[in-house]
Amino acid sequence: MNLLLVSILLAFVVGFSAHRAGVCTVAAVAELRSTNQARLFISFLKTVLWIVLISKTLLLWHPELARVWQVDSTFWLALAGGFIFGVGATISGGLLYTINGKWAYSSIVVQTVTGRSGNSVNPDTALYLFMALLAGAIFSALSGRRFKFSFAGDKWSRNLAGGFLMGFGAMMVPGGNSALILQGLPQLSLHAITAYPAMILGIMVAMKVLERITGKALYVNCSGDQCRVEL
Repeated sequence: MNLLLVSILLAFVVGFSAHRAGVCTVAAVAELRSTNQARLFISFLKTVLWIVLISKTLLLWHPELARVWQVDSTFWLALAGGFIFGVGATISGGLLYTINGKWAYSSIVVQTVTGRSGNSVNPDTALYLFMALLAGAIFSALSGRRFKFSFAGDKWSRNLAGGFLMGFGAMMVPGGNSALILQGLPQLSLHAITAYPAMILGIMVAMKVLERITGKALYVNCSGDQCRVEL
């Protein structure tokens, strides 16, 4: 089977599993503050360990797949970008799938397929992989009966402001929440190790400020494989 077709299938699986399992650090911080438990953070750690185990096993069979990942950023940009992304994610209450930059899901798979690590990749290929990723997430939502359109007018301003900050922060790192957990941290990237704690701090600060403004706190309680979210 064509390697690109395999990569498209894998991108679909990544989108499905990321949505179904959930790697939302906002929810993880809210759970820690709500119940003093860290089930979601522990699940993130398990995810990182599984990625390391599987990728290292694959590299033993196919060492030619190893790539040197380079990030065009600095320590301070990663630190500031992580904090800004955390604030934006808390304001909007959602996540951003990064589609630009070297830590983007589509870019990661493209570099593996083409054997190149720069920006000189086929943009059509990146688009196909991103669409497969998005399709996987949508399929997960539909099959779990959690897909719906929301046109709540009072949330548009928060979503726009939060989305802007998330995009701005993701370009500074570069990489968003999911890219940090699923690619940066398993590689022990200095930028990921720097940006992720900064993102957690940004989430905590934003939560504190929003609680003072709105008088409401985000409550997350996880038990078994289910997490209950309340405002």
